[in-house]
Amino acid sequence: MSTSAGRDDRPGGKGGAQDHLRVGAVSLLLCAGAILVSIMLRMFADTVDDVVWFDALLLGAVTGLGGYMAVSLVKAARTVDHADAEARAYRRRLESVIEEMPIGVAVVENETTLSLVNERYRRLLRLDPRQTGAGIPIPALRVYDREGRALPMSCLPSGRAMNAGETVRGEEFRVESSGGKTLWLSVGAAPIRNDEGQISAAVVTVVDITQAKADEAERNRLLAAILEAQENERLRIARELHDELGQKLTALSIGLKTLEARGETAEPEARRLSASRQLVDEISESVRHITGRLRPLLLDEVGLAIAAEDLALAWGEQMSIAIDTHIDELPADLSADTGIVAYRVIQESLTNVARHASASNVSVTLHRDGAHLRIAIEDDGVGFDRASAMNASSRHFGLAGMEERVRSVGGRLDIESEPGIGTAVFVSLPLRKE
Repeated sequence: MSTSAGRDDRPGGKGGAQDHLRVGAVSLLLCAGAILVSIMLRMFADTVDDVVWFDALLLGAVTGLGGYMAVSLVKAARTVDHADAEARAYRRRLESVIEEMPIGVAVVENETTLSLVNERYRRLLRLDPRQTGAGIPIPALRVYDREGRALPMSCLPSGRAMNAGETVRGEEFRVESSGGKTLWLSVGAAPIRNDEGQISAAVVTVVDITQAKADEAERNRLLAAILEAQENERLRIARELHDELGQKLTALSIGLKTLEARGETAEPEARRLSASRQLVDEISESVRHITGRLRPLLLDEVGLAIAAEDLALAWGEQMSIAIDTHIDELPADLSADTGIVAYRVIQESLTNVARHASASNVSVTLHRDGAHLRIAIEDDGVGFDRASAMNASSRHFGLAGMEERVRSVGGRLDIESEPGIGTAVFVSLPLRKE
């Protein structure tokens, strides 16, 4: 689409009208020149007959050129009218097509005005129905990205299309109108260029996804409730293992050590007693490990920062892989849901590194960024093709599980990986559950 028409050399086109106007202008200049020559001849000619002859000749030339000029001007006027009629018909066809589209469409001329707005766009943005044609003012709106940050016009798809020539497809924004109504819109934009290739406007498409976002929020609420129930059950089992089985195993180990210390048994029995005590200690360690996997009690006791660092360092020592941690102090009122999701994401990421990455170095980073917690787990392993991994859900359930957990608290998960260059997992979580 272009807002300016190019040269049209058809008989009724704009180029033909311009040619006629040029010929008419030349004819007018020639006539004026002929009259000037006639005047000069009258002033300097030697005989009257010569003057009469030249006058007749010039009069014929002037008459012919004047007639041609008149015909050219009439044709030019008709072709201009025809071109204007074609332009109006083209605009009506374009408006009809835009009006029938199932999404909101508008042409943004600059940061303040719109043109070619269809009815769906009007209803979505609550435009005044009395404002039509070009120069419709853009309504006052507050626009926020998915993480709740207010965005200026230059950062919106229309601004990026007009200023940088960028084509944007399906970006999601939360929009608040001056009347207080809140919408979720999926917005796209593309630049419109004139005949010289310069950006003169942008076409913008908007789709109302408010209901879809409400459905997604309800789904996330139900998912969060399921995960919370799951975590509570894990916590109950972990505490029972720790408090009951763990304590009984500890008591049994102490009793066996006491028998060993007395030295009242023969050598074969003493060796069996020592082996039994070692087995009890190994079972106790296994119970402690299982308890930690079920529910990190340290997370509830000392908070996410210490629990995450303890998890990472213990994992690095167990796997004999160099691990580097950068964990900032986190707010004390961090949401419990966010804390457990962050811990599980780190836990699952490190498990995936151990199983698949063949990495030599791993880094874990946690820091606060405004109202969000940022997490990054990076390794220098073999990497993988993310699209293939996410499609093979049965083989990569861990990735799908992480996405579900992150989404349940309103967070965002991004995974960057390519075969041979390692993997980076980036997570953004709200500090407090919305």
